[in-house]
Formats: sequence, structure tokens, C-alpha cells
Amino acid sequence: MADGEPGTDTSAQGTCTFTLDELDIRESLRKSLAGWECSRPIWDETGSERCVWHAEHVNKPPDDLAATVDGDLIGIRARETDLTDANLWGADLTGATLRDATLTGATLRDATLTGADLQNATLTGTTLREADFTGADLRNATLTDADLRDADL
Repeated sequence: MADGEPGTDTSAQGTCTFTLDELDIRESLRKSLAGWECSRPIWDETGSERCVWHAEHVNKPPDDLAATVDGDLIGIRARETDLTDANLWGADLTGATLRDATLTGATLRDATLTGADLQNATLTGTTLREADFTGADLRNATLTDADLRDADL
């Protein structure tokens, strides 16, 4: 059977092509991430060569995200996506690596981001109500117009 035909293994379609070269990060940070690559499967919905986390789409389906939430989330693109769904993380991102994540307009209400690495993350217009950022690394993160009501910083 050829790839894509019913009954074939979709993992044969390859893995995400996102690389660190696409991020505008300091050389020291790039060195600390040396050897990193995204190993998630290509997201069939888009026709691109990106996983669901790195595809440039908005309002991504929680079930598709939850199926590949394992590992770090460096450089993810989750604009205008609700990430608080209990089937995704239960809003628990304790210690998660979200460096250079683009979460513009996303919803992370009541999220636990304790000790999370959010360096260079874009959280513009993100709903972070009642989120817990205790010990989170927010260096160079953009929080313009973020809803931080009752958040613990």
C-alpha cells in the first residue's frame, strides 16, 4: 500500500520539519538547545510538513494537541487556541519548556505554570486569569494586553 491509503501507518509520513533556525534566539540559548528537534508526526489537517504544535493555524483542535503533548514545546504556535481543556493537560504545565512559544490570544485560564520556561514567549492578548507562574522563567516574554487577573506572579 502507498502512504496515505487506508490501513497504512501514518507515521511513515515523516516528522515535523520545524527547526531552531526559525527562532530569533540568543546564541547562548541556541547552544543550550543544541541537538533539539521536533519529533512529532506531521499534522494531516494542513498539508504542511509541520506537527499540530508548529503549524501556523489558529484554534487548533484540543484532541489533536493532546495526542502529541509529550516532550517539550519549544517554538510552538498555538494562537487563539484554548489550552485549558482538561483532556489536554488539565491546565498543568509545571516545569514545561515553552521557550519562544507563540500563544497570542490563547487561553490558559487557571493554568499551573510553576517553574515553566517561558523565555521569549509571546503571550500578547493571552488569557492567563488565575494562572500560577511561581518560579516560572519569563525573561524576554511579551505579556502585552495579557489578562493576568488573579494570576500568581
